[in-house]
Amino acid sequence: MPRGADGAAHLIIHEPEAAVVHRIFTDFLAGQSLRHLAVVLSAEGIASPEGKPVWRLSTISRLLRNEAYAGRL
Repeated sequence: MPRGADGAAHLIIHEPEAAVVHRIFTDFLAGQSLRHLAVVLSAEGIASPEGKPVWRLSTISRLLRNEAYAGRL
């Protein structure tokens, strides 16, 4: 994690990835299943965080539990 001039750690937001994460949270909170999200993201050609063309359910689940993405960090 990068550190600022004061030595404190800070996050750097990568906007294209943030848009995908935001979409996953929005769609999940709207009632979409993990399976549906995986199918849609894969069908749209959006690469997973691992750079793979197919999204795994475990990847989406991990994103939804990530403290930084959930705003608890």
